Amino acid sequence: MFKKNSYFKIYIRRYVPKLIRLLREDIYINLMRMVGKRTNLLTMKEFPITLYGENAFFMYPFKILKTKNGSEEYFAQFYGEATTTDYTTSKRGYLNYTSEILSGKFIKKSYNLNVESSSILPISIVNNKIDGKNATVSVYSDVGKYVLRNLKENRFHYVPISGHVSVRPHNKKGCIVGKPIKTIQVRKTSKKLVLSIFIDGLAGSIFDSHSFDEIMPNTSKYFKKGSLYFNGYSSSNWPLASVATLFSGLYPINHKMYDSENEITIGENYKLISEYFSEAGYLTGQICSNFRKNPMYGYMKGFDRTIYKRNMGCSDVITNAIEHLRAFNGRSNFLWLTLFDTHHFLNGLPDISIQTSIDIDLHDYSDKKSKSVHSSYSKKKTMIYIEELKKIDFYLKILFDYINNQYGDDEVVVSICSDHGQGYIGDSSDMLAEHRIKAPLFFKSSETNKVKDGSYACGVDYLPSLLELSGIKTAGCLFDGVSLLSSNRKSSFSEVIYINDYYRTAMYDDDYIVKFVSRNKILSDKDIDYDNGEYSLYTKQGMIKMDHSTSPIANILIDQYKDILCKRRR
Repeated sequence: MFKKNSYFKIYIRRYVPKLIRLLREDIYINLMRMVGKRTNLLTMKEFPITLYGENAFFMYPFKILKTKNGSEEYFAQFYGEATTTDYTTSKRGYLNYTSEILSGKFIKKSYNLNVESSSILPISIVNNKIDGKNATVSVYSDVGKYVLRNLKENRFHYVPISGHVSVRPHNKKGCIVGKPIKTIQVRKTSKKLVLSIFIDGLAGSIFDSHSFDEIMPNTSKYFKKGSLYFNGYSSSNWPLASVATLFSGLYPINHKMYDSENEITIGENYKLISEYFSEAGYLTGQICSNFRKNPMYGYMKGFDRTIYKRNMGCSDVITNAIEHLRAFNGRSNFLWLTLFDTHHFLNGLPDISIQTSIDIDLHDYSDKKSKSVHSSYSKKKTMIYIEELKKIDFYLKILFDYINNQYGDDEVVVSICSDHGQGYIGDSSDMLAEHRIKAPLFFKSSETNKVKDGSYACGVDYLPSLLELSGIKTAGCLFDGVSLLSSNRKSSFSEVIYINDYYRTAMYDDDYIVKFVSRNKILSDKDIDYDNGEYSLYTKQGMIKMDHSTSPIANILIDQYKDILCKRRR
């Protein structure tokens, strides 16, 4: 059946004109939406297109998120794009555009506000038909009246304001007015810059066999006096679950972000990293390219500004980051950057700097296609992966140099984190094998100290550690993890939750790996029963399975592990 469907799709693509195919798909999606149904053609990964085929660029707002003070409306507009609407035929064509996402209000008549200090007001004139550039808006302030003409539509314009302000659009379609952004720091913060650099699939195991100094020399030099946890473990083996852990400090079983098929929203009953820094007085921003962390999941919550484009390359991410810091250099900033280049070839093939540096046999891409965490060992993929890390390191140096030139050592906290390892750098097919799970954590600030080789860290430790380094105090009971500044881990933990699959967990320490696999497939975390499954114990060296009946230590460790599992639920 699978082959027949594949051949049918190939036939359609080959012989049916493209315009007809695209129109057919759009008509089908729109008809299904009219009767309140979704199709299997669209998933949560395809922002700005929703599950029902709507376009977030032309939804006002596209998402409403609950906050402790009520709710926030979020709007997506084009960013850094000269032409869009006039040149896009297919719904999926909008995946190729960069979006800028802000919270604010949609207005059709005069809108009044007061700002206490010098600020920037984002304004976008909407138009879902064409890419116009003749929009007009009037801005009245204590200083005077300004009529701003020939504005590019569907883009945020950042207008300086102060005091009492009134905004009036001149068209009938209305405009979006974002929340004012203060240009000077009003509330004192411990740091001027807190930077989270997320490198997708940064596998800790690659540094067991290859030198960190050789693969990422610039990163190694920058973090030389920092805390480097090469024995860091991701809280899961895929980004939907593990990135949510980095954002919340909670295990997947507690943050509930593991359903890839249906609409789910992060942070509905718990606080996110962006909210902690926003409440502490930081201007919060993120530049992201990971489709499992796209705005439809609610990842713009707590951020003053979000730039998102699926498959954005590291060079663009770092350029946008520096541009953001230059624009808001009068503020203390928390900035999250996603570097996605190691996930797959973002442009369909390696960048030219990589193509020209590898041997001819590495230009053969005939390895079976599979997700990185599910793939089996491949020497070719491993060698290209190393080259991708070298490229990321090259561009990180540009960012590190900018930080060194603009900030003092005691003014910054810089960190590197990741979501999982890589299946193709090791032999084991086990979903919880270390080469799939190990994901290092790096921290650098004036407060960090060099850690011992082999020190453990876990994804749930990232947020409490970053907050303590940034001088933000929280209650310890908020997190499943601990701050690595004040605690020493002796083991790490990971779990794998997929809908309609077996639940798996593992705990890793210096000597043993303890594992649990559920006897039945699960539909949610409520189906997980730690009394109904198989426990096993392996030696860390050689992965030798220990027999329960002949090894007392096996039974003791498994009982201890089971007790830990049962106490993790919130």
